[in-house]
Amino acid sequence: MFSIKGLASCRLTNRPSGRAKSRTPLNSSVRQQMQTPVPSHRSATYAGAWAALGGVPWDTWMSHQLKGNHDVLVTNLITLSFFAVFLFVPVYYFVIGTNTGLYSRFWFLDPKQRAAYWVISKRMFCWFAGAAVFGAIWSFTLWVVLRSWAPALV
Repeated sequence: MFSIKGLASCRLTNRPSGRAKSRTPLNSSVRQQMQTPVPSHRSATYAGAWAALGGVPWDTWMSHQLKGNHDVLVTNLITLSFFAVFLFVPVYYFVIGTNTGLYSRFWFLDPKQRAAYWVISKRMFCWFAGAAVFGAIWSFTLWVVLRSWAPALV
């Protein structure tokens, strides 16, 4: 886990004598961009809500696309971008995490790997619960708005 204090005190130690060579300090905006997100239960829940936020309109759009005769390439590009923006990237950064090590084939025999896998499993459950709860609320809200605003679309 990184913190801004940890990044501010970073020194390069590539000298053979072992002395620390100071670098030019980075400004705070660059330092914050370098900071990797730390996955937690809350961030996994927010990532699930983000997936539902994009998934419900995408599903509505896809149901209307399948009724008509539309370009397959455009539909596939929009589907791929949806999966990248709303599923793959948030799940990788906010649910699984970038600092997760590799698991061996028999991870369930090693207590340390089993504990690490259990932490990720709990975050995956939080992601799924966040997507389910927010998706239900978001779907109902869009249904009410579209039904009252544009009855021909529903």
